[in-house]
Amino acid sequence: MAIQQLFRQPLKHVVVTTFHEAGYQEYGRKCLNTFLEKWPEDVELIVYAEDVDVKESAPNLTVLDHTAVLPKLIEFRNRFGSHPFANGFSPLGDGKFDFLWDAIRFTNKVFAVTDAIRRTKGVADQLIWLDADTITHSPVPGSFLDKLAPRETQLATYLNRKNYPECGWVGYNLKHEF
Repeated sequence: MAIQQLFRQPLKHVVVTTFHEAGYQEYGRKCLNTFLEKWPEDVELIVYAEDVDVKESAPNLTVLDHTAVLPKLIEFRNRFGSHPFANGFSPLGDGKFDFLWDAIRFTNKVFAVTDAIRRTKGVADQLIWLDADTITHSPVPGSFLDKLAPRETQLATYLNRKNYPECGWVGYNLKHEF
């Protein structure tokens, strides 16, 4: 499907998220509903759904079947899905689980963001990754999104915290010459 068929143009902000069936039932549905209620209508939301029949619909909501549109994700999972080092077990040999090594758990995010960048570069200014367990409790003005967007030569922005960066919200500059 061509980008022009997916999105209204031009776009300032596009948001992307992903979830599986259990995630949709537990938190994804609420994420979608609060997004559609509280975010500006001119902000597109792309959902990469893993074996999920998403019930919500709106002019600014695009649901993609992640199995159909992310074949390299499936290839990665098939290749490394049973490898302990790709599933959170440290290669240091201590046998301890460490989420920093859990590549399989985080692959959906990486492949979805990469695909969404390809789909929206040249169509939108900023792509925002939003964790699917995010609940929007207050209206999100476009000026707030503009304020958090990466500037001119910045490739990305994120919410910082002491131990690890907060990767539940990451903004990518689609005008950057990367």
